[in-house]
Amino acid sequence: MSMDALVRFYETLTPADVDRFPEFYADDAWFKDPFNEVTGVAAIQNIFSHMFRQVGEPRFVVDERIVSADGAMLVWRFHFRIRPWCGEPLTLRGVSHLKFDADG
Repeated sequence: MSMDALVRFYETLTPADVDRFPEFYADDAWFKDPFNEVTGVAAIQNIFSHMFRQVGEPRFVVDERIVSADGAMLVWRFHFRIRPWCGEPLTLRGVSHLKFDADG
């Protein structure tokens, strides 16, 4: 997997793309954010499917990446609306720490 492909995946993520998570994550991948802590690609897919049901116009923009042989850090912005039908657009800033397995 290339970092460019992963960034492109997140920056263009749609509900239909949630099925593509196995292309980027190991079966036993671990995911943690302030609201969730899960293991397994199916559980990660559920988090993103839920995101698409709960917020309007979700979109990630990766501003910076720091890549090493065994991992990476992505600095990103998450743009969304509280509900699909109302509210001013909001932006959350975050950082993801990725660890690569032997397959990358």
